[in-house]
Amino acid sequence: MNLVDKIRTYFITRNNNNSNNDNPFDFFSLIDQGLVASWDAKTGINIKRMMDASRMGLLPDQEVFGFLTMLDDVTARKYNDQTIDSHKYDGYIPLQGAYKYDKVTTYGLSLFCALIIQKSSAIPATHMAAGDGVGATQDYDDILVSEQIRYKFADNGYINNLNKVIRFHMIFDILEPTFTVKEIGMFNVATANTGPMISRTTFDPGIVHEYGENFFTSSYLIITLSS
Repeated sequence: MNLVDKIRTYFITRNNNNSNNDNPFDFFSLIDQGLVASWDAKTGINIKRMMDASRMGLLPDQEVFGFLTMLDDVTARKYNDQTIDSHKYDGYIPLQGAYKYDKVTTYGLSLFCALIIQKSSAIPATHMAAGDGVGATQDYDDILVSEQIRYKFADNGYINNLNKVIRFHMIFDILEPTFTVKEIGMFNVATANTGPMISRTTFDPGIVHEYGENFFTSSYLIITLSS
């Protein structure tokens, strides 16, 4: 069995016909979801302050988890054109929002596999990139199709690991050049347009970032389920 096949065995669910309950192995499924949203200047600044406070350890993990969950929820509601209660979401209403369940690359799968089976304790991703490229994500993809910007989580984002969900959140500055965000990807290298790539999500339609007009956020959720 080659390395890729060995990795994938950790992410398959147990056969439904298997009634043997004394199986000594744990089986996992991995669900990944990417989200992007644009925000007006005032709201974007508030999100950035929350991200900064979270990264500095000024807020408890559970409070951060609730805040990030709220942002993801309101982003999904915006994309689905559902009613948004401003009071319920504390005024955090995106200008645009999009989400999609997409793909972790073979390289990314190996990293999360090592994390789950405790061969590694390090969170795999250090950077989030955004671009305006299109096209389906392949297992072997190394970079985004058309990367425009790459940020470091330690400087501008926050990684929250709670309740079997790893949330990678990033906020991109209002002064970044104008482009339509159609793809996001996670990496553990700083150099733009350089791999290997851990995961990628595409959005159709994307969201529009305008220089000097709006911030935009991207988030990636990795959810592990055991059986």
